[in-house]
Amino acid sequence: MIAEKSSTHITIRVNDLGQTIEEKFRDKVFKRKIQLEGLSKGGGGLGLAIVKKIADAHHADVGVEPNNSQGNSFFVRIPI
Repeated sequence: MIAEKSSTHITIRVNDLGQTIEEKFRDKVFKRKIQLEGLSKGGGGLGLAIVKKIADAHHADVGVEPNNSQGNSFFVRIPI
């Protein structure tokens, strides 16, 4: 986990080394019961949707970007 602070917000990042999520699916992973084909299954597709709901309640942004080495970098950007 990485935390970064600017004059306007705090960004918290969590990186993984799994399969990089294609750009066309990056917004979809934050919706309820969405699991991308070809990625490991094991949950109900609620975890990132819950993160999104909490972020929305705090006027924060969530997203996912490719990790530099491989995998993904999930972030929550919270306004100060």
